[in-house]
Amino acid sequence: MGQVSIELTHDQNDFELNRHFFVDELYNSFESKWVEIINKFEGKFLNEGYIIAPPNGVSVDTSSFSTLDDGKPNFDRAVCMFLERVVDGGFDFSTGQEGFPEEFYYDLYRLLSYYYELNDLDDYNQPVSDEIHKKINDQLEKDLEYHNNEWWSFFCGNATVNGENGYYSLGINFTPKGFILSNDYYDEDSDEYW
Repeated sequence: MGQVSIELTHDQNDFELNRHFFVDELYNSFESKWVEIINKFEGKFLNEGYIIAPPNGVSVDTSSFSTLDDGKPNFDRAVCMFLERVVDGGFDFSTGQEGFPEEFYYDLYRLLSYYYELNDLDDYNQPVSDEIHKKINDQLEKDLEYHNNEWWSFFCGNATVNGENGYYSLGINFTPKGFILSNDYYDEDSDEYW
């Protein structure tokens, strides 16, 4: 396996605490349930108000960790693991990692669904209506059952593989089961994709 360098920028992965009490409660439950996974990110799972990739982006490199998971926190490895739960499409290269459990992505998707629904409320303590709960639950059921083009465009970015003369342009969409990935390869000399 060649070394892979991935640059991710934000798309629709913003997430800030202290916007609504219910979202904060959901995040605390999420964090407690998935503490072992979140600890792998070395304190950067929430990164400047975004999930993993803040506005200035992040760079990860597979050369910063061994192929076998030693269980120690390593941001680069954690991001690679995060991206490896693929439900459609895929990378034309490998980071050598396995994704997190599917339930982790479902819980995060549900959390973000509430965040986006409640984000514009003026009152931090405003109760969550039954209509909002129903709307989110109905959408989650639909999103679990059908793969359509309405997923969140979560990250975009580029990847380079050591030894190749070009780069992959990445599109990473978030679903409640993991990611739909697309990548196009651009030759360094021609900028034509394959």
